Amino acid sequence: YNTNMKEKIDEDVTSILIVDDRPENLFAMEAVLRRKNYRIDKAFSGKEAIEKVLLSEYDCILLDVQMPGMDGFEVAEILALNEITKSIPIVQRIFKTNFSAGPLGLS
Repeated sequence: YNTNMKEKIDEDVTSILIVDDRPENLFAMEAVLRRKNYRIDKAFSGKEAIEKVLLSEYDCILLDVQMPGMDGFEVAEILALNEITKSIPIVQRIFKTNFSAGPLGLS
């Protein structure tokens, strides 16, 4: 245990929290990152992500921007305002799995 009571994590392994409301996106990202021997944790909502970050240490957060309820921008803002979590790098991303027809009729 460390002084801020967060879960102790092996310091030789990079820990990444993946946040996305779509399970297929979480599992795809996890499959790619596990090949690099990262320690992966998943959260299915912004609220769950904040709870996990307050309990465990992460080296990086991969955060979906478009989620129902609390979106990725709100999560990032909350984490940036917290003394304990503000230094965690956050990569905000958008998974686009359904492309709609554009002006050229492409889909």
